[in-house]
Amino acid sequence: MGPPGLGIWVPPAPPQPGGDASNTNRMLGSVRNIPFLIWDGTEDELVPVAGARQQAQTFDDLGYRYRFDLFTAADHFALASNDEYAPAAKFLGTHRVNRNPAHVTYVVNPTMDFPKAGTVADHAYWLSGLRLRNSGGEAPLGSVDAKSDGFGKGDPRASATRHTVGTLNGGNMGTMPYVEQSKSWGKAPSTPRRNVLHIDAKNLSQIVVHPRRARLGCNATLRVKTDGPLQVRLAGCDRTQSFG
Repeated sequence: MGPPGLGIWVPPAPPQPGGDASNTNRMLGSVRNIPFLIWDGTEDELVPVAGARQQAQTFDDLGYRYRFDLFTAADHFALASNDEYAPAAKFLGTHRVNRNPAHVTYVVNPTMDFPKAGTVADHAYWLSGLRLRNSGGEAPLGSVDAKSDGFGKGDPRASATRHTVGTLNGGNMGTMPYVEQSKSWGKAPSTPRRNVLHIDAKNLSQIVVHPRRARLGCNATLRVKTDGPLQVRLAGCDRTQSFG
């Protein structure tokens, strides 16, 4: 795996030299709908195990899908030198992209935007135009948690945290033992389909919702929690509401 931030991260200190602005651990809420596989070595000099463990624990605390394999006595180059990625390919091959999930969580971090390169992370699935209300300080964040009842699906139940051991075989370095920590999801339960959108926003001044992708009509009921003034616009509906 690469480092969770720009440079080396050994919590509780911020990543160096990138600082908290580059620390992806603060933004893991965004990957609700993306399962993760993390590989690291106990002796990795460039991706210290303390940061990788914290990243895995944050996934676990969020109740998200992940698998963390920690390879015993492996340094930063061991997995590359071993050149055996069949389990990683299998992990990736079992998951399909959900372009329009019922539940979207996103953390907005404008300090990691690069407009000149065409990279502005102000949108996720059927949400766009996400704007911070207060962008002061060195590492400002905003967040939105949005759930559409139009899909008729609830949140899948997360499994208990699993702990096991295993070995990676077939590579150039012979058998590589690891300890594994993981969490998975069950099937999403069915819920009544309703023209209702639930939003919980923090430090955001604007959210644009694309109702067709969210399986909502233009007259959807908006149930909004916000910690300050917020405008919610329904794209293509000529409808904007203010909250807070």
